[in-house]
Amino acid sequence: MNWTRDTWTDELYGQLLEDLVSKADEDYRLFNSKLIPTEDTSLGVRIPVLRKMAVEIAKGNGAAFLDIPKGNCHEEILLEGFVLGRYRCGYDEFIRRTNSFCHRLTNWANCDSVCASLKQVERYREAFFQNIPLYLQAEAEIVRRFGIILMMNYYLQDGYIDQVLERIDAIRDDRYYVSMAQAWLFATAWAKYRDKTCDCMRKSQLPDVTINRAIQKMRESNRVSKEDKEMVLRWKR
Repeated sequence: MNWTRDTWTDELYGQLLEDLVSKADEDYRLFNSKLIPTEDTSLGVRIPVLRKMAVEIAKGNGAAFLDIPKGNCHEEILLEGFVLGRYRCGYDEFIRRTNSFCHRLTNWANCDSVCASLKQVERYREAFFQNIPLYLQAEAEIVRRFGIILMMNYYLQDGYIDQVLERIDAIRDDRYYVSMAQAWLFATAWAKYRDKTCDCMRKSQLPDVTINRAIQKMRESNRVSKEDKEMVLRWKR
């Protein structure tokens, strides 16, 4: 079934949910249940299926779809985020919708998948960068992670790297999904801006657990040299 529509109603959205259920894979659902928090409801629909549906929806009236009230099922959140990433709109609407949507994220999996899909960030890169502190200062763990993963995906480049490292180093939060996102960003930044990231980590006053996780991520990376992996191991706290 093709989901390109000019309008969206609650009844039509109900039909879409039925279609999602029909596309569910029980083995995949069980696999997902081991990776994401058990309190999150998951149908077991694979990411490529959801992305294909999002493309169809965005070709129609994407705004009407985004405005329809939705549940908190893992796949519903992913689909909404994928449509938001595809939906073409002005910056003011994009930022309004993104700032609202990020509070619907419930786990690292839908957070990271949606971050990778928000390609309009590239279109509004400079303006959007000024909005990211809103996420980094949020109380919700996953919203903070959202801000970190967005910076990792879209701002590890000239003109932004210094501010990105400064922002990451200022976050004092040892909650697992925030701390691991910081560690992942450090390991990714090291591969692109080795000297700047090295200097930041050596001077950092971040919690020991975050620095140790960053070291672990770097030692697991194929983009960090053997010599650097040995060096950072000596920084373990």
